[in-house]
Amino acid sequence: MQNILGISLGTRLLGIAVVYDGELSNFRVHSFGGSWTEQKRRGISFSLQKVIRKYAAAHIIVKIPPSTHCSQSIYNLLFDLREYAMQHGIPLKVCTIATMKTVYAGKNKQVIIQAIASKYPNHAILSKLLHTQRKRGMVYHVKLFEAIACTELAQRILQ
Repeated sequence: MQNILGISLGTRLLGIAVVYDGELSNFRVHSFGGSWTEQKRRGISFSLQKVIRKYAAAHIIVKIPPSTHCSQSIYNLLFDLREYAMQHGIPLKVCTIATMKTVYAGKNKQVIIQAIASKYPNHAILSKLLHTQRKRGMVYHVKLFEAIACTELAQRILQ
Protein backbone atom coordinates (compact mmCIF):
# COMPACT_ATOMS: atom_id res chain seq x y z
CA MET A 1 0.00 0.00 0.00
CA GLN A 2 1.17 3.53 -0.71
CA ASN A 3 1.30 6.59 1.50
CA ILE A 4 -1.99 8.33 2.19
CA LEU A 5 -1.94 11.94 3.27
CA GLY A 6 -4.93 13.26 5.20
CA ILE A 7 -5.32 17.02 5.53
CA SER A 8 -7.81 19.01 7.56
CA LEU A 9 -7.62 22.30 5.71
CA GLY A 10 -7.85 25.66 7.44
CA THR A 11 -6.47 29.16 7.08
CA ARG A 12 -4.98 29.21 10.61
CA LEU A 13 -4.60 25.53 11.47
CA LEU A 14 -3.84 22.50 9.28
CA GLY A 15 -4.15 18.95 10.50
CA ILE A 16 -1.79 16.51 8.78
CA ALA A 17 -1.80 12.71 9.04
CA VAL A 18 0.17 10.10 7.11
CA VAL A 19 -0.66 6.44 6.76
CA TYR A 20 1.99 4.15 5.35
CA ASP A 21 1.21 0.55 4.53
CA GLY A 22 -2.02 0.72 6.50
CA GLU A 23 -0.36 2.12 9.65
CA LEU A 24 -0.63 5.63 11.04
CA SER A 25 2.96 6.80 10.84
CA ASN A 26 2.86 10.55 11.43
CA PHE A 27 0.45 13.28 12.49
CA ARG A 28 0.70 16.91 13.51
CA VAL A 29 -0.91 20.33 13.47
CA HIS A 30 0.64 23.25 11.60
CA SER A 31 -0.37 26.74 12.65
CA PHE A 32 -0.29 29.89 10.53
CA GLY A 33 -0.88 33.14 12.38
CA GLY A 34 -1.86 36.53 11.04
CA SER A 35 -4.58 37.77 8.77
CA TRP A 36 -5.19 36.39 5.31
CA THR A 37 -2.87 37.66 2.59
CA GLU A 38 -1.53 36.29 -0.67
CA GLN A 39 1.78 35.76 1.11
CA LYS A 40 0.07 33.62 3.73
CA ARG A 41 -1.68 31.67 0.96
CA ARG A 42 1.65 30.98 -0.74
CA GLY A 43 3.20 29.99 2.59
CA ILE A 44 0.45 27.49 3.41
CA SER A 45 0.47 26.09 -0.13
CA PHE A 46 4.26 25.73 -0.04
CA SER A 47 4.05 23.95 3.34
CA LEU A 48 1.48 21.50 1.95
CA GLN A 49 3.65 20.81 -1.11
CA LYS A 50 6.62 20.19 1.16
CA VAL A 51 4.60 17.66 3.22
CA ILE A 52 3.43 15.91 0.06
CA ARG A 53 7.02 15.55 -1.13
CA LYS A 54 8.41 14.59 2.27
CA TYR A 55 6.00 11.71 2.72
CA ALA A 56 5.82 10.75 -0.96
CA ALA A 57 2.02 10.91 -0.84
CA ALA A 58 0.38 8.63 -3.36
CA HIS A 59 -3.17 9.63 -2.34
CA ILE A 60 -4.44 12.83 -0.73
CA ILE A 61 -7.74 13.35 1.00
CA VAL A 62 -8.70 16.81 2.22
CA LYS A 63 -11.38 17.73 4.74
CA ILE A 64 -12.87 21.17 4.19
CA PRO A 65 -15.53 22.97 6.22
CA PRO A 66 -19.16 22.71 5.10
CA SER A 67 -20.03 25.09 2.26
CA THR A 68 -21.88 27.37 4.68
CA HIS A 69 -18.62 27.92 6.61
CA CYS A 70 -16.14 27.72 3.74
CA SER A 71 -14.41 30.98 2.84
CA GLN A 72 -12.89 31.92 -0.48
CA SER A 73 -9.51 31.50 1.23
CA ILE A 74 -10.21 27.78 1.77
CA TYR A 75 -11.26 27.41 -1.85
CA ASN A 76 -8.05 29.17 -2.93
CA LEU A 77 -5.93 26.77 -0.87
CA LEU A 78 -7.90 23.81 -2.23
CA PHE A 79 -7.34 25.10 -5.78
CA ASP A 80 -3.57 25.33 -5.14
CA LEU A 81 -3.52 21.83 -3.66
CA ARG A 82 -5.51 20.36 -6.56
CA GLU A 83 -3.21 22.01 -9.09
CA TYR A 84 -0.12 20.59 -7.38
CA ALA A 85 -1.64 17.12 -7.05
CA MET A 86 -2.74 17.12 -10.69
CA GLN A 87 0.72 18.21 -11.89
CA HIS A 88 2.26 15.30 -9.98
CA GLY A 89 -0.37 12.69 -10.83
CA ILE A 90 -1.58 12.29 -7.24
CA PRO A 91 -5.27 11.51 -6.80
CA LEU A 92 -7.00 14.00 -4.51
CA LYS A 93 -10.40 13.61 -2.89
CA VAL A 94 -12.33 16.17 -0.86
CA CYS A 95 -14.63 15.42 2.04
CA THR A 96 -16.52 17.21 4.81
CA ILE A 97 -17.35 16.34 8.39
CA ALA A 98 -20.69 14.98 7.10
CA THR A 99 -18.80 12.34 5.10
CA MET A 100 -16.75 11.39 8.14
CA LYS A 101 -19.86 11.07 10.29
CA THR A 102 -21.20 8.38 7.93
CA VAL A 103 -17.96 6.39 8.30
CA TYR A 104 -17.92 6.66 12.09
CA ALA A 105 -21.71 6.47 12.56
CA GLY A 106 -21.41 9.39 14.94
CA LYS A 107 -23.47 12.46 15.46
CA ASN A 108 -20.61 14.79 16.31
CA LYS A 109 -16.86 15.29 16.14
CA GLN A 110 -16.37 13.96 19.67
CA VAL A 111 -17.54 10.50 18.58
CA ILE A 112 -15.04 10.57 15.72
CA ILE A 113 -12.22 11.78 17.98
CA GLN A 114 -12.97 9.06 20.55
CA ALA A 115 -13.06 6.37 17.86
CA ILE A 116 -9.70 7.46 16.47
CA ALA A 117 -8.02 7.62 19.88
CA SER A 118 -9.35 4.12 20.64
CA LYS A 119 -8.21 2.69 17.31
CA TYR A 120 -4.57 3.70 17.82
CA PRO A 121 -3.62 2.65 21.36
CA ASN A 122 0.06 2.43 20.34
CA HIS A 123 -0.04 6.21 19.80
CA ALA A 124 -0.54 7.14 23.46
CA ILE A 125 -0.27 10.82 22.64
CA LEU A 126 -3.67 10.62 20.92
CA SER A 127 -5.33 9.55 24.17
CA LYS A 128 -3.56 12.36 26.01
CA LEU A 129 -4.70 14.87 23.40
CA LEU A 130 -8.25 13.52 23.65
CA HIS A 131 -8.31 14.05 27.41
CA THR A 132 -6.71 17.50 27.15
CA GLN A 133 -9.19 18.48 24.49
CA ARG A 134 -12.11 17.31 26.65
CA LYS A 135 -10.89 19.06 29.81
CA ARG A 136 -10.01 22.36 28.24
CA GLY A 137 -12.39 22.40 25.30
CA MET A 138 -9.41 23.01 23.03
CA VAL A 139 -10.11 22.98 19.32
CA TYR A 140 -6.45 23.05 18.32
CA HIS A 141 -6.12 19.27 18.11
CA VAL A 142 -9.49 18.71 16.44
CA LYS A 143 -7.75 19.38 13.11
CA LEU A 144 -5.31 16.56 13.92
CA PHE A 145 -8.09 14.07 14.55
CA GLU A 146 -9.92 15.21 11.41
CA ALA A 147 -6.78 14.58 9.34
CA ILE A 148 -6.48 11.07 10.79
CA ALA A 149 -10.17 10.50 10.01
CA CYS A 150 -9.40 11.54 6.42
CA THR A 151 -6.80 8.78 6.15
CA GLU A 152 -9.31 6.28 7.53
CA LEU A 153 -11.83 7.35 4.92
CA ALA A 154 -9.23 7.10 2.15
CA GLN A 155 -8.28 3.57 3.21
CA ARG A 156 -11.92 2.53 2.96
CA ILE A 157 -12.26 4.14 -0.47
CA LEU A 158 -9.10 2.44 -1.74
CA GLN A 159 -10.05 -1.07 -0.57
